[in-house]
Amino acid sequence: MQQQTFTVITAPSVPFNTEQQLIFEDQLLQAFVSAGWPFTSIADPKVRKLLSDFIPGAKLPSRQRLSSQVLTREVVRIQGELRAKAQGAFATMQCDGYKDISKAHLIAFMYTATHKVCNLSA
Repeated sequence: MQQQTFTVITAPSVPFNTEQQLIFEDQLLQAFVSAGWPFTSIADPKVRKLLSDFIPGAKLPSRQRLSSQVLTREVVRIQGELRAKAQGAFATMQCDGYKDISKAHLIAFMYTATHKVCNLSA
């Protein structure tokens, strides 16, 4: 049996509004962190092509934006959630420092309140 012909119709690329762009950047950051991808991979031409081909309305952030404004926004959001959840509760915090492969100093925190544990790194 021969397949009938068909026509593919694509919607025009509509740029994300400000709210959609912020949501996209936040989720992109979370995906990078969760998968352990280096922020520099956002500059890779194949990664940029993949994202722009399948998410045409989004403006792809630079490595610098991803590791500064977007990351800072996420840290502020998480800190706000932690403050709200732990308000009035007893908490325990542990801290440890170490160096990564490039010899940069890193500090990791583990915060426990209301029987929930959250790991933070600075």
